Amino acid sequence: MILRHSAKDVWLLGLSLLHTFSLLASAVAWPDLALLPRLGVVLVLTLMNTYSIIILAHLFTHNQWFRSPVLNSAASVLHSFNIGQPMQAYHLSHVRNHHRYHNDRLGPDGQPRDRSSTFAGSTDGDHVGLLRYALLGALVTLRGEILARIGALSPWRRTAEGSSTDRASGTPIRPSERRQMRLERAVLALALLILLVMRPSWVLFAYLPSFFVALVLVNIQNYFEHFGANPETRFANSVSHYGRLYNLLTFNDGYHQEHHLRPQAHWTRMEEVRKDYAETFARHRHVVSPVPAILGFLDRRRERIDRSSPDLATSDLRGKAG
Repeated sequence: MILRHSAKDVWLLGLSLLHTFSLLASAVAWPDLALLPRLGVVLVLTLMNTYSIIILAHLFTHNQWFRSPVLNSAASVLHSFNIGQPMQAYHLSHVRNHHRYHNDRLGPDGQPRDRSSTFAGSTDGDHVGLLRYALLGALVTLRGEILARIGALSPWRRTAEGSSTDRASGTPIRPSERRQMRLERAVLALALLILLVMRPSWVLFAYLPSFFVALVLVNIQNYFEHFGANPETRFANSVSHYGRLYNLLTFNDGYHQEHHLRPQAHWTRMEEVRKDYAETFARHRHVVSPVPAILGFLDRRRERIDRSSPDLATSDLRGKAG
């Protein structure tokens, strides 16, 4: 069997290939499209990029699909092209940083250890504002990716060859992972260069706008996956949504607290994890939203257990690296 975990992962592969095809097809068709179809292209690319980052790339970075390392490397490059960011960098920042510190609060130095924390930049110890988190974070990511692509094609660019830490995420990086990241950055830079030459208007008016808006939407998703949750307890540091339709369409993405507890559990097992921790969730007032995280601004009655005393669950800190 080629697939490592489940035959159902073929759906994820199919959707990823569909995203790649849509990107290339829209670039080819762009010059012949009128204004309204062009706006439709931007909308579709935005939604597909958002979905690929939140669902497809996210699931892949926790559970790679194939038994073959070569196929997984190729799939990682494919994802990188689709989401406009190196998957290896995504893995370092998400798995080794976010899943280690779980949206923590500000530390003694005034900064959280989780670089994607919704508390980063706070002046009062509360979550930062949604617009600041979503827009500023997207601008920082966009700037970083543009500079990284320029650097990937610069033969004079100096790198810290002997470093065992990735500067961008501040997390350990193995030589094989560094090689994979360089490959993905080079492919991204070369692809953008080719597309700029062949379809400059598509890059400027379709690809980049859809990429930026997708980053904003992804930040909104992450914000409401943690807004109101209590970073001090591993059983309530995230927000879940159990809507059947949403979880059917997103391969159980709504089980976010469950995912933080068992990040390596396959998406097909999330309901099992929920049942395993049902009583514990109830004791720790685990926050459940009636709407998906990306629509979290509609959840006006969300319980704010993050305003509880941080000492409430200090006994749970021993498991935060899980």
